Amino acid sequence: MIRVIKTTRKKFLSDIMRDKDILHKKIAAKVHNLRQKLRKGAKKIVASAAVFGVAIVLTGNAYAAPVVELPKDVFEWVQSTSMSAYYFNKEQICYGKGTDGYIDRNILIVPSVKIYSDKQIEDVVQKKRWRMEKTDGYGDLVGAADYLQFNITDNTVTIVEHDDLDKNWWPLCKNTDSRTVKLSDLSEKAVDGIFYRAILSWAKDHDKEILAHTVLKGLTLKK
Repeated sequence: MIRVIKTTRKKFLSDIMRDKDILHKKIAAKVHNLRQKLRKGAKKIVASAAVFGVAIVLTGNAYAAPVVELPKDVFEWVQSTSMSAYYFNKEQICYGKGTDGYIDRNILIVPSVKIYSDKQIEDVVQKKRWRMEKTDGYGDLVGAADYLQFNITDNTVTIVEHDDLDKNWWPLCKNTDSRTVKLSDLSEKAVDGIFYRAILSWAKDHDKEILAHTVLKGLTLKK
């Protein structure tokens, strides 16, 4: 009888360990799948831009503009300052959808990227600390992605979302508190003003290209 109990107990423990091993493998598989999805998601950072193999080299001089190499067929460089290099994604720039459901050329959707200098990185981190916000991962901060929406008639731009990016293009922090800026309130020498006006100027000369991008996203022109 005792032998039967011991045998039963041994089998019971064996079954538990087997089930535990199966559960572990299932969890590991789920974690692997999740990581794969996250990696795929990371590839869509900066508005689904193809940024793989992008070389980012920040200069050691805190007051020097960042030196970067981004794919020229994807990103349009506008300007570099002592704080940041400004780009917008000319592969993803498109028109928005009007209230009637058709393409509205008055609305321009533009993903943009800023690559930070050491000086700007330090400034961002210090401000977060001052606001008592988390700075986990900010030792790898390299820049930010801003998702812009222009209203050409109103002469405004809305920063729909701001993502801080690490060296692997993962978002460290997302800010979806949108804010709207009137371009007429920005002086001709204002860095952001120069950037926004440059985007609008480029868009004016590339209407057919932007329209093609918009059609690929499933929108159509009103007949």
